[in-house]
Amino acid sequence: MLRLNTASHQQRIEALDKHIKQFRFIWDGLPLQPPVGVSYCCVRSPVSHLYLLLGELSTSSDLSLTTNAPEDLQRRGAVHLQRDLKGRIAMMNRLQQALEHDHFS
Repeated sequence: MLRLNTASHQQRIEALDKHIKQFRFIWDGLPLQPPVGVSYCCVRSPVSHLYLLLGELSTSSDLSLTTNAPEDLQRRGAVHLQRDLKGRIAMMNRLQQALEHDHFS
């Protein structure tokens, strides 16, 4: 996770992506290049449910492995991910309430 100022963030993200893709890991003399996906989003504090946001970024970075480009979580194509996340949050909240009120007996 990195924090970037909004001025020139797109150029910095592209430069970071290029630099990350040039990384080579050497194991017992063998160069390895693990696949790396990059995703990013704009966040204003306070951030509630940070772990869910990180999970969504992880999903978006998996998409980045396919597209071979950094993925913006706020772009129009990521709306379905956000809807899915809202559904999961709602389900987790219902489950938590059911556990707290002993609705499973």
